[in-house]
Amino acid sequence: MSFLVGLVLVGFSALSVRKRVRNRVRVLEGRKGEEVPPQTSPASRALMELVGMAGGIFIAMTALTGFLQFGVPEKMPLFGVQMNPVALISLLVAIIQPFFGRRK
Repeated sequence: MSFLVGLVLVGFSALSVRKRVRNRVRVLEGRKGEEVPPQTSPASRALMELVGMAGGIFIAMTALTGFLQFGVPEKMPLFGVQMNPVALISLLVAIIQPFFGRRK
């Protein structure tokens, strides 16, 4: 069962990065004709965006749980790995975020 959950998580992560790459490529294609300085690849840019988004969500959720004085466990087991539950939720929210963004 945990293998299936891990596979679904990896699948959604891949779809999230793919969606971010497509959005980034579309933005860059819209700038054709303009001189654009050398940049990182769309895939690395999308991965940096995913990690940045998850980090921002993590900081906000940590501040919120501290302010509201929720009792959140320090670590929880997931697929044999000890993980912070707030970090896991932050990562999951960042992964699904592109699917709920604005459509043009």
